[in-house]
Amino acid sequence: MKSINKKLLLFYSIILLMGCKVNRLPNKWVCISAQFDEMCMPRNWTIVDQSKILFLCKVDSFDNNCFMAVLRYDTLTSEIKNVSKYLDEVKSLLISDTLEGLDQYSIRYVKFANKEVYHCEFTTIIGEHRLVSLCMYVQYKGFVYDFTLKIPEKDRDYFNNIFQEFLLNYKSNGEYLFTTDEEVLYFENLLW
Repeated sequence: MKSINKKLLLFYSIILLMGCKVNRLPNKWVCISAQFDEMCMPRNWTIVDQSKILFLCKVDSFDNNCFMAVLRYDTLTSEIKNVSKYLDEVKSLLISDTLEGLDQYSIRYVKFANKEVYHCEFTTIIGEHRLVSLCMYVQYKGFVYDFTLKIPEKDRDYFNNIFQEFLLNYKSNGEYLFTTDEEVLYFENLLW
């Protein structure tokens, strides 16, 4: 039974983290640097010039609610001390938001040998528009990362592959944050 569970966990982690081939960029992608991180994105995304978070870009030129964001917190110098506390902050913000109503969510906790990950999907409603936030919250080498891609719900499948590629090609200090050969030590679906 343990062998079957480990195989299922490995299968899930590969599905979760793999879109195309490992660390190979699709055509029409470009890589940029932000501090000591490198990220790659589709060429048609528009980078937003700002200084509050590590990376922000528009993924749809017609909808200001659609974006890709990367936030990074140093656990020694910021108020964010670990990824589970960060998820609590996200929960509090989503529940108290008066402009965007939280409709559905899913949260999966995955423990790897060198990092903890929360893979989340939040469906929210603004007026008559249904949006999905694909999120990956990661604690890795003294930092908490928030990778969030917010897109129209109808485009989830298309953007899910792009999100996976973005994650698989993300580097911090020259090291990939995710690879498809990482062993999953623990997995759990969570409820709020």
